[in-house]
Amino acid sequence: MEPMIDPAEIAAPAKYELTDQDRSMLDLAADYPDEAQLLNAVHALQMPATWYFAKLRQLIRTEAALAYDPVTVRRLDRTMTAHTKARRPYWEST
Repeated sequence: MEPMIDPAEIAAPAKYELTDQDRSMLDLAADYPDEAQLLNAVHALQMPATWYFAKLRQLIRTEAALAYDPVTVRRLDRTMTAHTKARRPYWEST
């Protein structure tokens, strides 16, 4: 008897397609590689920075974003990972 659900379908994440807003967020991050400049650009758009960076963190984890702009996505991933590690308490830094 064959299983009703293919295990490969369970393990594979859902296919995510970039929206126009996602592309514009990645383009903005590509245009301003310096974090301070990017933050100023986000404020100039009157967009909440907390929302922008939270959405950007989710976005750079998608294959669609990596396919769209691999250089920017990898740079953002390195930068955000370094910030996360730097903010951990010393007893969790191992």
